[in-house]
Amino acid sequence: MAEERSPVSFLPGDIVVEILARLPARSLCACTCVSRSWHRLITDPANRHRLAQTLSGFFFAGPRFFAGVCSPTHPLVDPSFSFLPSSYKEIKLLDSCNGLFLFRCSLTPRPDLGPRLSPLFYVVCNPTTEEWVALPQPSYAPGMVFYSDEATSDTETTSAALGFDPAVSSHFHVFQLLEQEVMCTLFLDAIEIYSSETGKWVLSKTQLDKWIHSTGSMTYFNGFLHFTIDYDSVASVDTTGQTWKITTIVADREDPASSDSFDDALAIYALEDDGKEWVLKQTVSKLDLFGPDNSQDGWDLDVAGFHPDGDLIIFCDHPRLRLLSYDMNHMLVHVICTLEEVPYNHRPFNPYVPLYSRALLATAQKNDNAHEQWIFYYSTKKHEDR
Repeated sequence: MAEERSPVSFLPGDIVVEILARLPARSLCACTCVSRSWHRLITDPANRHRLAQTLSGFFFAGPRFFAGVCSPTHPLVDPSFSFLPSSYKEIKLLDSCNGLFLFRCSLTPRPDLGPRLSPLFYVVCNPTTEEWVALPQPSYAPGMVFYSDEATSDTETTSAALGFDPAVSSHFHVFQLLEQEVMCTLFLDAIEIYSSETGKWVLSKTQLDKWIHSTGSMTYFNGFLHFTIDYDSVASVDTTGQTWKITTIVADREDPASSDSFDDALAIYALEDDGKEWVLKQTVSKLDLFGPDNSQDGWDLDVAGFHPDGDLIIFCDHPRLRLLSYDMNHMLVHVICTLEEVPYNHRPFNPYVPLYSRALLATAQKNDNAHEQWIFYYSTKKHEDR
């Protein structure tokens, strides 16, 4: 007797793809186990632009190295971002957000203009579609230290972040922090925000009643840029620069794992939907998770990121050069891959989620008239420079 086949197996491939295109990434991943034919359809590059995408991996140590989440293979894009014009030099990867990447670059000096220092500028690109746009200059040049007559009021523009949520809008925002040095410590004084919708920068002074010392860890979520500060707090600013707030993590004094004096435990907090309170979700022993400590200074772990379609936290184990994932639901640790090198700096890992939308090119064309001439000259000569 012939084996009974599922009615789904008789559906044409294009109909199946149409159905799969309506699923979120997490459900789509589960569908790869339905049958071999479905697995082929989901993994077929020809269908990839129609299907929901999820975290593919992380770029780290600049735009040169990539670590895949599912496997240590290279991404479907060039990790060197070679599609950027060859005239772009000193390319520094600053941030990524939902498929877009933020760089700070300089230009090759033009012989006809004579020798001069090339200003730094920001570039936002989509490595999946190889689109890019050079941004107009903010009022304070990027990546600079502006010295003043008073030693305590030097201003730095070395930190910037990217905000983008394709589920809400095709437009992106770039946040440039203006930090002042006070007693050898940098405090946030103001922020400049670029909107791809208007093509302009807006300068906003901090509207908080306390000194803000950013630790360098920044994340864009739900229309706000969130950055960790001292005193177990998170400062947030919206895309207009008009709404500022601070949310504080209140330790549970009855739970020793939530106390700063217990460095052998991991405490995980989540921001409530109203954005007003951090709630303790889980505490777990680092010894149980990561094994015996082989470092004299304790566990040397960095949070690389969070998986958007599951309760997974990605860690970098510096002493062992490993990328780890922690499943909060099952409290299990999995070794993703080993790494060749990991720099000790702010935000060394930049998550990559493939983005097949070509909205970035339309944004670049719309805002060309807002670009400085020295940027516009090179950005319109992409094909000549390659």
